[in-house]
Amino acid sequence: MSGTDVVSILIPQLLNLGFIVHRYNSYSTSSIYLKLDYRCGLWHSYCRPSRQEKI
Repeated sequence: MSGTDVVSILIPQLLNLGFIVHRYNSYSTSSIYLKLDYRCGLWHSYCRPSRQEKI
């Protein structure tokens, strides 16, 4: 199983779990890099506590 095969299975599953997936294919090697962000609801700002809640 190649890296492309793994990514073609992994990315849809991560998207279904609510992750934002950024994919970068290396130009000079066969490496594939994934950056994952997790989204909470519709707006990302709702995921973070406000400045007042941190105090």
